[in-house]
Amino acid sequence: MEIKEQDIVSSLKKSLSEVFENMAFTEIETFDQISTPPPVTSRSFAGWLSIEAPLKADFGLIIPERFLFNILQSTLDESQLKDWQKMEGDLISEYCNTIAGDFMKNLLPPDKDFDLSLPNYKRGESPAYFYEKREMITLALTVESDKIYCVLGLE
Repeated sequence: MEIKEQDIVSSLKKSLSEVFENMAFTEIETFDQISTPPPVTSRSFAGWLSIEAPLKADFGLIIPERFLFNILQSTLDESQLKDWQKMEGDLISEYCNTIAGDFMKNLLPPDKDFDLSLPNYKRGESPAYFYEKREMITLALTVESDKIYCVLGLE
């Protein structure tokens, strides 16, 4: 299935905007397409999954710990918040799954099915595909003064 890069980028931006607005109750302030792998620090989380059909790709997010904490803080009560670090991985996995699913729904005709793998996550580490030599689409987003990165590695 041949899909143009501009359609991929447009669908990705739409999905990111919708999901951040609906799940984090915030708007994306800026989108920049960059050509280098995003920086990952010990204060950020990487989440990723594979899109297995009909588009073969790896999808990933890099989200600062502070942003994840702010989301959790706005949704949990004080007694639940003391264990917030145990919930960060679940939260970034949920974002990956929701954004990747929405992206594929926006990109494909309504009668087309798609397959996603289960999400993975790590603190302070990039998935290996960020550094492979293949077509990459990397978006740098500014959300509430935080930099969030979305990386799509196409096969």
